[in-house]
Amino acid sequence: KTTDAEVLAKAMADPDFSPLLVGDAGTGKDTLVQYVCAQTNRPCVRVNFGEAVRYGDLVGTRIPETSEDDDGVEVVWEDGMLTRAVKYGYVFIADEINAAPPAATMPLHQVTEEGDAAELVIREESKVITPHPQFRFVATMNPPRGGYGGVERLNDAFKSRFYTIEIDYLEPEQEASLIEERFRDGPVDVSNSDIEDLTQLAAGLRKQYQRGDIVTPVTTRELIKVCKMSDIMSVKQAARMVIGGHAKENDRRLIIDRINSELSS
Repeated sequence: KTTDAEVLAKAMADPDFSPLLVGDAGTGKDTLVQYVCAQTNRPCVRVNFGEAVRYGDLVGTRIPETSEDDDGVEVVWEDGMLTRAVKYGYVFIADEINAAPPAATMPLHQVTEEGDAAELVIREESKVITPHPQFRFVATMNPPRGGYGGVERLNDAFKSRFYTIEIDYLEPEQEASLIEERFRDGPVDVSNSDIEDLTQLAAGLRKQYQRGDIVTPVTTRELIKVCKMSDIMSVKQAARMVIGGHAKENDRRLIIDRINSELSS
């Protein structure tokens, strides 16, 4: 079976279209991109989109700077994160791209044009930058459905510029192996059977989350925290503290009940 990393690497090798990773919180979208960048020796910059991200953060802005001969202040141009990536051939990770405010989307549309049509226009400097041959644009987003505030669907014209790669949670057995490997030589003594019970519990809760029965995503991070806390309390107690504490208020009772019934120690 082709792995997610192989699919992403293949999509990133295409200069005409960009990868778009779509998956729930905690499925490891950002980690996957950073892993592929590390394996292919590509520097990357990441922007987490939301209302706070401005056009100037991406493209650049003019800032005051004391002149070298100290005879006053001059205004100089400072490149934004997208501009630096375009100029120097970095991978630009647009995290939660469907939460980008309208003012920030124009330069994203410019740099994801197909092939030679891609460019970055800096109006303030009257410049047009042709992307470095190694520049790549990778986007991630949560599904545009309940539970994620401030997200919208990408319009069809923009989405057509991407390879849409759906990222799901790991299978319980894969996740258990990952966690077991993490704690194999560590100071915390947690049994493989306890880890397997935890990943089965998480798989059940995630199915409820994906159906919309609950609005609390359970990530691998929560399971690792449970394992760490099990050094001073039972796994069941640690799960109630960590996963129950992470739960949204309306989900807490249901999640605690499942922990109590599905974990034995």
